[in-house]
Amino acid sequence: MTDRPFSTAGQLPLAIALDAEATFDNFAADTTSELAVDWLKDNHESAGGYLFGGAGSGKSHLLQASCAATTAPALYIPLAEFADYPAAQVLDGIDALSLVALDDIDRIAGDSSWEEALFHAFNLCVGSGTRLLVSASSTASQIDFTLADLQSRLGSLAAFRLPRPDDDSLERMLDLRAGHRGITLSAEVKRYIVTRAPRDSHAVMALLEKLDTAALARHRLVTIPLIKELKLLSPDR
Repeated sequence: MTDRPFSTAGQLPLAIALDAEATFDNFAADTTSELAVDWLKDNHESAGGYLFGGAGSGKSHLLQASCAATTAPALYIPLAEFADYPAAQVLDGIDALSLVALDDIDRIAGDSSWEEALFHAFNLCVGSGTRLLVSASSTASQIDFTLADLQSRLGSLAAFRLPRPDDDSLERMLDLRAGHRGITLSAEVKRYIVTRAPRDSHAVMALLEKLDTAALARHRLVTIPLIKELKLLSPDR
């Protein structure tokens, strides 16, 4: 995990750990999500981008990958964890950074203090040249914001839909993550996992971590018999 501490006068001291495995190289993109990945890598001078999709589609992964890929000051803020904090303190000073990534922005919809603070911060970021990346479960126009101006600002960002991963994407993701852990997974094991696990990249990666831990403790390889023994997956999809 990589800590990115950041604070200014009057702001909460944020030390948010990035997932060390959340990199562009570790993201198994399909044809649709590859458009978002290419844009995030290449459009560093743009005002910002908006990623939307269901749980496990890779939004958090790509926001963190964007922060990890830059050497300039950057901050990742998971709003699911910070929505209960004072908005002005969380967002104060973000326009001094090069990149700010706000995850799950729909979590603050309907909270007038958060919406006002975010609208103000958005305008400051535009003025300072701070690149703003946000994610949500749906498009800005589909979220019940009470502040129309904020909805309009978010709607002006380049938007990319991230589909939930299919079996092939999950298998490629397993290959990438397993390789980083020094695990060899057979084609049969990968197919067994993706045809029984939830269609959710977070769930599949959490499963891989449990399998890795169990295999190391038992001095065994990750095999279908081990998976069945641990009862981590339903026998049938």
